[in-house]
Amino acid sequence: MPIIFPKVGDICFQSISNDEMDNAILETTSTKSFPFNHVGIFLGNAILESTPSKGVVKTAWEDFLEKSFFKGNHHTVICRIKNTSKSFSEELNKNAKKYLGKKYNFAFFSDKKTFYCSELVSDIVNESLGREVFKTINMTFKTESGKTHPFWLDYFKKLKAPIPEGHPGTNPADMFKNKELEIIADFRTEK
Repeated sequence: MPIIFPKVGDICFQSISNDEMDNAILETTSTKSFPFNHVGIFLGNAILESTPSKGVVKTAWEDFLEKSFFKGNHHTVICRIKNTSKSFSEELNKNAKKYLGKKYNFAFFSDKKTFYCSELVSDIVNESLGREVFKTINMTFKTESGKTHPFWLDYFKKLKAPIPEGHPGTNPADMFKNKELEIIADFRTEK
């Protein structure tokens, strides 16, 4: 199998499990078919991503891949948006500069000043293409049982913010289902 490297504009989905928040996202938004809780976008030599610890940053490709190693398992999938032109790459690189250094959106209410990972990727793709590739959905912080996940109850209590249940937003697992994406590489190892 040939080695495939991402191109500018490729969207990189990950399953990571470094802390309780990562696990809560997996348990409330993903399925076995779509087990993703993080996403970034390739800019040529780095991934543009938003993380709670750093906000919106460029992360070296190797460092991005390294994050998805957990208990010997690794899962990163690279997707490409179908039917884009060279101007998409140019717009993306230009627009990325506006997002760099922005803070992480801890409350998950869209304010266009702070960004969680999938909000960042959705916004920059839609802006760079001039059309809505990624649409918002009604967010949920509930498990399959229909009850709010205990992590989110505690998280929003500490944040002194309401849980944005049902408010418009995005998540990596839902974005991955988008029909305009094609999988170009699946890096998966299991021990």
